[in-house]
Amino acid sequence: MRKNILVLFLLASFIALSLVSAEIVCVNDGECNDNDARTQDRCINANTTASYCNYTSIECLSDSDCGSDGFTGENYCMFDDVFKDYHAFKCINPGSDASRCQNNLTHYKVQECDLGNPLMIYSCVDDSINPAYCKSEFRDPTFTCYTNSDCGSDGFIGSNFCTGLNVTRNYELFTCNNAGTALSSCSNSTSTRVNQTCSDECSNGACVGFTCSSDLDCNDQNPRTFDSCLNPGTVNSSCTHTNITCFTNLDCGSDIFVGDKYCKGNDVARDFDQFVCNLPGTVLSSCTNTLGIRVLEECEDCENGKCVDEEDDDNDEGTSEYSEGDYEDPDYLASLGIGRTNMTVTPEYQTPITLGQNEEEFDWSWILWLLIILVALLLIIIILVAILRR
Repeated sequence: MRKNILVLFLLASFIALSLVSAEIVCVNDGECNDNDARTQDRCINANTTASYCNYTSIECLSDSDCGSDGFTGENYCMFDDVFKDYHAFKCINPGSDASRCQNNLTHYKVQECDLGNPLMIYSCVDDSINPAYCKSEFRDPTFTCYTNSDCGSDGFIGSNFCTGLNVTRNYELFTCNNAGTALSSCSNSTSTRVNQTCSDECSNGACVGFTCSSDLDCNDQNPRTFDSCLNPGTVNSSCTHTNITCFTNLDCGSDIFVGDKYCKGNDVARDFDQFVCNLPGTVLSSCTNTLGIRVLEECEDCENGKCVDEEDDDNDEGTSEYSEGDYEDPDYLASLGIGRTNMTVTPEYQTPITLGQNEEEFDWSWILWLLIILVALLLIIIILVAILRR
């Protein structure tokens, strides 16, 4: 036992010294600081022998790292005015390894050409020689038009209408012919433009959906209804849910004996009401019941709904309300509220056998000593680690 304790002590000491002597590169991110503001310094697997420092480049610390805001390129014409591109740079998530630069482009109007004088014609000129600029000239009142807008405003006219599955509308376009000359004239043309394409059908200038295209679209998740789609695939489609009367005979009622026993010839009989589900599980299903006669017992002679035998006067046999043959008739047994009984043989009680009664009692003392030794070794390891870290 002493040798085993000594071996365990030496093994624990060796493990403790190995853990202490292993190099820990870093305990936190601060110990990985490389004094470079453009790197993200992190300690991976901190405070373990597998720790190491990781340095990730930072794209930007501020907006100025991404570029200088300002105009770029030449002037150009847009909407008969002079525009120029303006770039604004922004640093997203500055100072982190997730930082990135974003360049926002804006079309900036640097000059508006239309000064609002009705006697002047204003326009933006953009050629390959000079940057875009504004141009103005006097309007000759004898000329019909100088631009298309002098003839009218382009746009939709009238109401929407259907063309197949498309919602369409008329669009009027104005044109100045021979603009800015004595021969100038205005003209207009009308064309149809598609505003929307319908998935089901177009009706009265608007898209309309079908309520159902097949019976499956009308499923109400109720198994006791028959779901059908009327006028499938049309704007007049609708769902109907018809109740199903029955699925099985039990939905109509429970078969049962009616009235008292009586004699039918020499036999004992009784009326029996039987329920039937016709065309089960369909919308045409219906319930019917039929009253019939069931012979319960065959007798040599019957009187007042009971078998009467000549030998019955001499003994008590046969005086029971039902005879042995009744046991074989399940309907009869059901009418009396009894049924067949499946007998189960219950095994005899057996005295349980306890295992190990004659074996020697288990010695737990060595486990207790082992736990004490392990606790002592753990305390020694903690003390060594604390001393070596100082």
